[in-house]
Amino acid sequence: MKKRIIASCLAMCFLFSGCTLFGKEYTFRDFLGDIPYADEINAAVMGETEQSDNIERPEEIRFPEESVNTEDIEITEDTENPQDIENWILGYDGIDSDNVNESYMDSQFHKDCKEYTDGEFSYKEYIYDYNTMGGTKVFIIATNNSKKDVSITANCTAKNKEGVSIGTGEDELRFLGAGETSCMCVDFYNVQGVESVESTFTYKEDNVYSPVLKDLEIICYENKNTSNANNVVAEIKNTGTQCADIYAGYALFFTKEGYLINYEYEFGGSVFPNETKYYQFNNYSDFFEGKYDRAEVYFTAYTLEPNASYYQSPTVPEDKFEVKQMEYTFDNFGALLTSNFFLIKNNSDKTVNAYGTGILRNKDGTIASVSGFHSDSIIAPGETALCSMGFVNKPKDSVFDYSLSYEIADDLYVGIQKNLNVKTVKTADDTLDITVTNKGSIPAEFVEGRVLFFDKAGNIIYDTSALFYGGDSIDDTSIQPGGSFTATAYSRLDFDHAEVYVSGFGYNTAVR
Repeated sequence: MKKRIIASCLAMCFLFSGCTLFGKEYTFRDFLGDIPYADEINAAVMGETEQSDNIERPEEIRFPEESVNTEDIEITEDTENPQDIENWILGYDGIDSDNVNESYMDSQFHKDCKEYTDGEFSYKEYIYDYNTMGGTKVFIIATNNSKKDVSITANCTAKNKEGVSIGTGEDELRFLGAGETSCMCVDFYNVQGVESVESTFTYKEDNVYSPVLKDLEIICYENKNTSNANNVVAEIKNTGTQCADIYAGYALFFTKEGYLINYEYEFGGSVFPNETKYYQFNNYSDFFEGKYDRAEVYFTAYTLEPNASYYQSPTVPEDKFEVKQMEYTFDNFGALLTSNFFLIKNNSDKTVNAYGTGILRNKDGTIASVSGFHSDSIIAPGETALCSMGFVNKPKDSVFDYSLSYEIADDLYVGIQKNLNVKTVKTADDTLDITVTNKGSIPAEFVEGRVLFFDKAGNIIYDTSALFYGGDSIDDTSIQPGGSFTATAYSRLDFDHAEVYVSGFGYNTAVR
């Protein structure tokens, strides 16, 4: 964790040391602003002192330049918990805040939950300052105690400590059935210092769509005491007779004191009758990760009017495909990243899109993490595709399970893999030049290559991808018949050999 912290600090040091914006020169110290212990942090990161009274400087910085044996790595409390220095730099309300200026945090994130009623509707309201971006959100949890299916529009006014209006915003909860509870989010852009919010609501019976939350069996798995302490997984099973379209999903993460410290939003997805889908919400940003004490998860789901027909794409049986599974794990500044690869060969007579869902289960059967993929392009008969799903901090004792499905693709597309000739040249210790030539009679659209680098023992040491289109024009999306495109792929380490799997498609001129 300390290595990840100092690496983040150095990256910001490079970004903010002597950079000029709109004619003014900014330093790393300017970026810190008036956060607690800013001078000490600046001195430690800039190397102006050997040892600060408040910060322990790591002795070394280790970049991920070597492969890692995951059996030798133990995920500890120190690996999982955010450090105070990260919290200060990012303005983040960490869980362990004993040594942090509480008044500063109170002014940024610590807002009490407000509960109130409006006729047959009850509400909970959480205010969240995302001060790194300069704005405020209010999450409104609405419960419909009436016997009607409605849409709700919230009009909100943000006020400061003096009760003065400093911003307005609105949001709509489009589908809320009788007895259902869901979440809406009003965003006050570029508004800070929000002390309270006054909300007014308008209600409208919606006859176009029907809410279906009552038909969804939702189980949430909180992983706050595991190596996946930064996520909560929602398992959704449709027990009804109509297709449920997930319009939105929110996860709100709280400390043990009840303070909202983070949220994540998911959008879209259909759950057919008797089908189960998974949504993973992560409690981290690009810069930090941390434990939470509890999470609240809310979904909004709808369908067409009752008894309306729904369309589910026809599928091809799994036994028509050959699947080879591979796994690769590496250390990314203290976080273990695991990729599960699936090499899929289509032995059927149908062109398909492949879908995959992977589940990591803890020893007690609870879900630690989920991931998935949708094949980058179609897989025509006889073609092979490399697909992957990834996990962070995969528990050593977890059990990996997955399911694959294959939907028949639109007949607008045809396979072009057999038309593509791929040549590779190792030009340096960690560099591979890849040339793709189209020997077919139709353009090859959006050709992409997935590249796996191997050591002499046949172990994957790195993976990456390369695009074989674009050239001098962003509008150039194809390799024309007889044409070639060369791209360069870079490995983290010196490699023994590499495998390249290309994907793409052609247009069926008879249909188009």
